[in-house]
Amino acid sequence: MSIHKSNQNLVISLLLFFVSLQAHAGFLEFRPGNQAVELGDQANVDVFFSDTNGELVGAYGLSAHYDQSIVSLAAVDFGTAFGGPFGSFEGATIDNSNGRVDLSGFSFSDLNLLQGGLDEILIASLTFDTLSFGTTDLTMTPNILGSPGAYLGDEFGAPIPLDANSVLPGSITVIAMQAVFEPASAYVYLAVLGALPWLRRRASQLRR
Repeated sequence: MSIHKSNQNLVISLLLFFVSLQAHAGFLEFRPGNQAVELGDQANVDVFFSDTNGELVGAYGLSAHYDQSIVSLAAVDFGTAFGGPFGSFEGATIDNSNGRVDLSGFSFSDLNLLQGGLDEILIASLTFDTLSFGTTDLTMTPNILGSPGAYLGDEFGAPIPLDANSVLPGSITVIAMQAVFEPASAYVYLAVLGALPWLRRRASQLRR
């Protein structure tokens, strides 16, 4: 193989490598991805843009979906990566009757100051009440204004490309309350079990 051909292959490989780096725009995910909570307790789920590769996020618009027969969304809290109430517009529209919440935000703050050097960006924290036993999937669909199919926009408002494999689902499983024996209760329980044979013998003697 000639030196020219080797150099050509090297250039092509480097180009493909840098293209792959640019194409990698991170992951949009729920955290924890999967969790189990007891009926009556609340489930807390964060929406993160992770593995950002230095990407700055200036806007977002997405809908999170859940099974309204199993959980009900009680509250939405926003992080500080977009500037907070004085440096951004952020809002949530909760529709528990259809198991959906629309999240949207736009930052007019210095994103390099807020997000520079971050590997992950907290978009919102969701708090769910549990209603019944079972498992609800958590999914996301794009809902950014003016950019059909986009979830996130960069500091200039251009859509950040995310394919289906970059948007990760989650789940919440609602389970029955787990009985927990306190040490003192356990000792009493064991003592009663140990006394049962004697109590049976005593009862038999009294019947004679």
